[in-house]
Amino acid sequence: MPTLALSRTVSRHPFVVDQEPDRPLGSLLVHGVFDLLTSAGHDLDADDRHLRMSLNFTGFRGNGGAFEASAEGPDERWTVAVHHGDRGVCHGQLDLFDGVPRPRPDPRPGEFGPKPASLAHRAENVVIGAPRETPDSVVVPVLTPARGHYLSLAAPGVHGVRTLVEAGWQFTTLLAPRVTGVPVDGRFAWLGVAADLPTGIPIGAPLELCWRDERATGTRLRFRFDLFRADLPGEPLGTFESSCAVLDVNPPR
Repeated sequence: MPTLALSRTVSRHPFVVDQEPDRPLGSLLVHGVFDLLTSAGHDLDADDRHLRMSLNFTGFRGNGGAFEASAEGPDERWTVAVHHGDRGVCHGQLDLFDGVPRPRPDPRPGEFGPKPASLAHRAENVVIGAPRETPDSVVVPVLTPARGHYLSLAAPGVHGVRTLVEAGWQFTTLLAPRVTGVPVDGRFAWLGVAADLPTGIPIGAPLELCWRDERATGTRLRFRFDLFRADLPGEPLGTFESSCAVLDVNPPR
């Protein structure tokens, strides 16, 4: 298969706005990698595929200046990296493939409470709905961004991988204070993200993310979410995993 070798400078992004702490920076890097591959003609949202990625974030030292995103490897199997000057800040793998889903848990509806306003800097960027809780899980619906939104433009008519990744990050932001006891304005550093997500699912199919209630210990957290069709019982469609570390409980204002 042909080898891809691409690079692109990323300094600002239409979806990511200036906001602390490091999650918007992680989001900038991931969306920068997605846009790099899309600009080369690779459709990350083609029908009936899975996108699998595993990215680690290292060396964050603020978000000033430009980042250089690169991807290389055989078509649809990419090794990706992002550098900030001479410092590597992101590295990992991103593949497109035909995959097999896994068994689905059966959550029972309950109440969880409103989502914090800090999930996104702007209301139109929120892509998860009100959560519901069961004795051993929390479930949130995945929302469809408005027509013309950056997340919709890349994948018109389907649940794009950009939206699904953002939903996973927002779900992590919602859960991190719950499992640690850290206030919702506490600061978390994003360490990595891994996903195995379906592509090309029509927006008419309601999707939800489910987290099985696992207690976190220490200052490093790892979450795993299963992605389902809310209207069809059966097997999960994919997974999203994130990891972060508690930086401080009461950030400076």
